[in-house]
Amino acid sequence: MLLSVERIRAALIRTRELSGRVATMGGAAVLVSASVTPVAAVALIPAALGCGCGFLMSVAPHQSPAWLKGMYLSPFLTLTAGTLAFQVVPGMQMWELAAVAAWFGITWWVRPSQWARQTAPALAKVSGDTVAGEVLTPTPEVLTSGPLEARLASWWAAAAAVPGGIAPGTWLEQLRVAGPHDWSAQIVAPAGHPVPSVSTERLSALIDAPAELIHVNAVAGSGAGRKQITVGRTAAATDFPSVWAHQVAPTAMPGAQVIRIRRGSTTTGQWEEVAQP
Repeated sequence: MLLSVERIRAALIRTRELSGRVATMGGAAVLVSASVTPVAAVALIPAALGCGCGFLMSVAPHQSPAWLKGMYLSPFLTLTAGTLAFQVVPGMQMWELAAVAAWFGITWWVRPSQWARQTAPALAKVSGDTVAGEVLTPTPEVLTSGPLEARLASWWAAAAAVPGGIAPGTWLEQLRVAGPHDWSAQIVAPAGHPVPSVSTERLSALIDAPAELIHVNAVAGSGAGRKQITVGRTAAATDFPSVWAHQVAPTAMPGAQVIRIRRGSTTTGQWEEVAQP
């Protein structure tokens, strides 16, 4: 039976934790030996190789700050500093034993290398990948299935509302969609911010539709943080049958048609029915 990925990962984690404990005890032994004989400094060579390999695989690949990388290297660096310092002190001194106990206790309980190794990937995920010091935000996903309104809203978020788009930071509400070039909606900006000026020329190029069929106007009763946009036939629809066909029927009553209109005056009480072609 093949081992699952979770079991392999758990085995690697346990092995790495055990290796860290063994390395901590080995480092304490090196420090004690260094206070007695200079030969103990030779043990720093395999320690450096092991620390370097772990650093390159665990922390270096991630976008981590210098202090986090220093945290990973701190056990080996302090071990090296202590080992070299013990070489110049004759005999074994009490302060050397206290330094060994402090190094062992802090490394054993705090485990700075493990802490840095676990923090580096999470920190890189939160901060995002960087290029030349600038954070690159992921592009919103454009839906390819589902209701037309949801697909249009997702397209607007990915193509128009992104930084540098025709309306950065905005979103669409009250959508009425009959097709890719036939829809209306309200453009909404974050609270306290006006909707930026929407270039009909840029939007025309973006959706490949004539600019004269794109209209952006103020919303009656609302402030500058909300604007009405109409695209396609809904932009020119002013009579009731056209408004019904292009704004109401596609979403509320698909397939329904206005075949007769009854109009009149509530004051005079006179009414008439007008058949629609």
